[in-house]
Amino acid sequence: MKYINSKKKLFLIIILAILLIGAVSFFYYVSDYYHADSIALAALTPNAGYTVNITEDSITFTPTKNQSKTSVIIYQGPRLKQSPIRS
Repeated sequence: MKYINSKKKLFLIIILAILLIGAVSFFYYVSDYYHADSIALAALTPNAGYTVNITEDSITFTPTKNQSKTSVIIYQGPRLKQSPIRS
């Protein structure tokens, strides 16, 4: 009987350890994300070459000269915690 109880305890400890390691790994992964650097933040200011339209879900750069019908869409991965836009 002791052998069965010790096996159950060992199995429970192993399962709890796996769950704990998984939870810690998940929270580390979620908390580690890329921040916008100063060059990217400086690009958000309009200049003579383009205007910037910032909405809640997108940032659009429109050239002031040489406007084209071709567009390029760049979007980041799903690990963004907050918008890099500072008011």
